[in-house]
Amino acid sequence: LPPAKTRFSQAATAPSAVLATAHSTPTFASSAEIEKVTDSLASTYEEISVLYGVTRNLQLSSSDEELGGLALNWLTDVIPAKGLAIEFMPSPHSDEISHKARREPVLLTVGEELLSKSDFQELQNRLELDANSGPVVLNGNTTEKTDWPLHNVHQLIIVPLAQAGNVYGWLAAVNHVADKEFGTVEASLLSSVGAVLGIHSGNIDLYRKQSDFLAQMVRALTSAIDAKDPYTCGHSDRVARVSVQLGHQLGCDVQTLNQLYMGGLLHDIGKIGIDDNVLRKPGRLTPAEFEHIKLHPELGYNILRDVKQLQDVLPLVLHH
Repeated sequence: LPPAKTRFSQAATAPSAVLATAHSTPTFASSAEIEKVTDSLASTYEEISVLYGVTRNLQLSSSDEELGGLALNWLTDVIPAKGLAIEFMPSPHSDEISHKARREPVLLTVGEELLSKSDFQELQNRLELDANSGPVVLNGNTTEKTDWPLHNVHQLIIVPLAQAGNVYGWLAAVNHVADKEFGTVEASLLSSVGAVLGIHSGNIDLYRKQSDFLAQMVRALTSAIDAKDPYTCGHSDRVARVSVQLGHQLGCDVQTLNQLYMGGLLHDIGKIGIDDNVLRKPGRLTPAEFEHIKLHPELGYNILRDVKQLQDVLPLVLHH
């Protein structure tokens, strides 16, 4: 043990790395080995940076297409591919969702545009890809065969953007910049990015479903008001539309316009709690009846106050 310890102490001051054991002479790493380790560390750092950038931008306020575009640009720095592409598929629940659900495929590319929408469809059919498919790596042993249909594709990695059994798209790297084979390092990174993008798309899809449910609930409440007070049938919808037009003229942002619209639809919801004899009285109201009618803003506030998604609308209902 003492001799080995001595060798380590001497090696600590040497400019090169040393591998020593108790029964062997020191082995100094060559410049080529050190350069290889350095390149590996740099590559790992770049990969971590890409994944950090993607996860840091996981915000429901940004679309999955926006995040996908950012991811493609970041991947160009670490994936040695001539072209990178994402095809976002139509929402798996587009028939059930009316709230801005994607109904047509969307193709995003950086670098050379080597894959089209029809090419992605060809790959899905040929490779029998689904939500459970892992990263698929294809090199010359496959792409040089006579039955390979995509003649401009020589090396390929394709991974799914999936979550909970649903496919939201496909991420692909096409043709190595040095005409080499793609390997597990590139496939692993693309698979990690694809998983993050798939989760993000799934969350947005869930958010759309919740938004659509809320919109349906609001329409149902508006219909309930109209059914209770036929005299003002359509009044809430008109107030909502006029409010949005006023908001446009004032330069309000999208969030404010949405609040104005929801507030217009729901501002009279408290009339559900007003006596029918007073609400539908054909003649002039007595002072007492008018005071009763004036309770409907507070009644509406109390009806809606436990709906978390409508917290920003409550002041419009209470104070209209």
